[in-house]
Amino acid sequence: MPLSLKTKQVAGVTLIVGLAVVALGGWYLSSLARVLLQESRTRAELLSKLIYERVYADVALGVDPADPYAQLRADPAPDSILKSRVYSKGVSYAAIVDANGRFIGHLDDAMVGQMWTPTGDFDDLLKHGRIAQTRAIMAEGRTLETQQPLLLEQAGESKLFATIHIGFSTLLIREQFEPILETAMITTIVALIATVIVAMLLAQLVVRPIH
Repeated sequence: MPLSLKTKQVAGVTLIVGLAVVALGGWYLSSLARVLLQESRTRAELLSKLIYERVYADVALGVDPADPYAQLRADPAPDSILKSRVYSKGVSYAAIVDANGRFIGHLDDAMVGQMWTPTGDFDDLLKHGRIAQTRAIMAEGRTLETQQPLLLEQAGESKLFATIHIGFSTLLIREQFEPILETAMITTIVALIATVIVAMLLAQLVVRPIH
């Protein structure tokens, strides 16, 4: 059964507006995903600098060759910064790893003394496009890290003393993303319903003179 002129007009207008809404919604959500990732990176960078300055201050007091990390363990300030809540919800942990890859400071005390296990690179995700970043947030939970090395001058050479690790959880970032995603979906549905109603009214005005 052929479609009537009114039905074709309603379908055409709805399709055009629907495609526009979906395209704009996708662009908005992908931009939001990028903003959330960059915001988490900025907050983590601030935390990393705080830890770096405190650790560097301990190193400046002198390093005991027999136990290079004795001063760092004796200072409660780095541990307090690691356990502070100044960083964003996207950051899951902060830690200090020695030159041998062993945790000497961690948000979780149970991790101190254990070996560090490599994870994904958060900065590498920031280099990807918006679609890849959105997919990473909505995919299964992953832990990504940023690293800030601390070099120590010994005998005219720069040697790695410790590395500051800031861990990110895509699940925690998704918690910030999902409420906005739900709002965007509701807005899209409402816009499409309104489009159908307006298209029907316009179609009626167009078809009436023909009749």
